[in-house]
Amino acid sequence: MLAIALDFLPDVAGLRLLNRLPAELSDVEVAEYAFQRRRAARGSDSLPPHLLRLSGFALFGVQDGQFRLCSQASVDEAGLLGAFLDTCAAAPALACWSELEARLDALRLRALQAGVGRDGAWPRLNACVPLATELCRAEAPPPLAEVARLAGLPLMRAADEEWQWQRVLAGDWLALQGQIELRALVAWLLQRRQQSLSGLIGQADREADEARLREWLQVQPALHLQSFAMTWGQSTRR
Repeated sequence: MLAIALDFLPDVAGLRLLNRLPAELSDVEVAEYAFQRRRAARGSDSLPPHLLRLSGFALFGVQDGQFRLCSQASVDEAGLLGAFLDTCAAAPALACWSELEARLDALRLRALQAGVGRDGAWPRLNACVPLATELCRAEAPPPLAEVARLAGLPLMRAADEEWQWQRVLAGDWLALQGQIELRALVAWLLQRRQQSLSGLIGQADREADEARLREWLQVQPALHLQSFAMTWGQSTRR
């Protein structure tokens, strides 16, 4: 099972094209123009799915008995879509916290617009387990960062579009990619806990997996993964 995390940002180029906006407007101004129009029309600045551009993805879990982390973040949306769909097509099963359930239409439309398709990917994506919905059927999905904190997992950045924008404008795709990786990692850990609670796996097996994961994280070259391993278990509910 691989857990998915995705990042989407406003499709600035598409917004410029459809609204015939002058080139003098910055990317931030174009996005704010679109947000203001949506707030006036719908009461929310959430853009429609065809105007959301995939900016990064991560999948984490166990495949063929080994931990696997696959992630990318870049301005090359077609490349991102191809790499993401290739990974999904080869995955035995998929899970997410809530973002794929909310963004599946955007993913389909962006793949359609970019002309990117992969055999076997969409059936697996359509069958992706939305963990937040499974746990909270009568309520809106709670934020992943808050649930992780209450579960004793290390503090992680909550979804923050302004921070994402700043990283993109600065060209800091590695920082963006690192945060997506942590969300996928935490979603997988919570999925394993849910499986243990449901009796699908034993508690001893889950604890053994978590111990192996700590060891694996400690030897990874990425500092954010090492830091996660070092602070895991030190988190407390406050």
